[in-house]
Amino acid sequence: MFAPIPLSVVFDVKYSVGLRSYFRLLAKSGNGYSLVELLVVVVVIGIISLALTSFLSTQLFESLRFEKASRETDDASRVQHLLDTEVSESDDVLYPGSVTVPAVCGAGDLVFALDIPNQYNVATGLPNYYRTYYLTGASGGITRCGKPVVATGALDFASSDVSSSISSNISLEVVASGSGAEVLEYRLSSLNGRILVDGRAYGQAEAIR
Repeated sequence: MFAPIPLSVVFDVKYSVGLRSYFRLLAKSGNGYSLVELLVVVVVIGIISLALTSFLSTQLFESLRFEKASRETDDASRVQHLLDTEVSESDDVLYPGSVTVPAVCGAGDLVFALDIPNQYNVATGLPNYYRTYYLTGASGGITRCGKPVVATGALDFASSDVSSSISSNISLEVVASGSGAEVLEYRLSSLNGRILVDGRAYGQAEAIR
C-alpha cells in the first residue's frame, strides 16, 4: 500500500499552483488593450463629444436668438410709448419735403416731425411751436432730435435741441402720411424686417385747446 501524502506537501502543491495561475493572469492583463480596442474607444468618445458639442451650440444659438428678439420687443414697446406720448402733445405731424431738419440733428433721413405747442404768444394769441424730429440712419435705428425730456416726462423747452439715439435695434417707418396730419400711423420693425408693432398715435393738443 502507498503511504499517505503528508498534508504539508498537499498544501505546498496547491499553493504553488495558485501562484502560477495568479502570475499567469497578471501576465495576460499586462498585455493591455489592442489597437483595435483603443480605436473603438476613441471613435465612441469622438461621436459622443460631437453630439454634445452640437447640442450645446444649438442651445446657445437659441438662447441668443431669444434674447435678441426679447430686446427688440422691449425696445419697440418703449418707442411706442414715447411716440404715443409725444404725438398726443402735438398739433401736427410733418413729413419729409415739408420741413427742413436743422444741422444740430446731424446726419439721418427724416421720418417725420412734430409741432408741439408751448405757451401762448400774447400778441398773436397763438402758441409758440417747438419741433421734434425723428430720423433713421443708413444702417437703421431711430434718432430723436428736439427739446430734451426731463425726469417728469415733460419737455425742457428752455434748453437747446439735442440729438439722441432712441434705439439701434429697430427701425421706424410711416405707414400713412399727409401734410398737416394729426394722426401718425407707423410701423416698428427689427433690422432684419420682423414687424414688431403697427401703431397709431393721435395729436390731441389742438383738440384740447
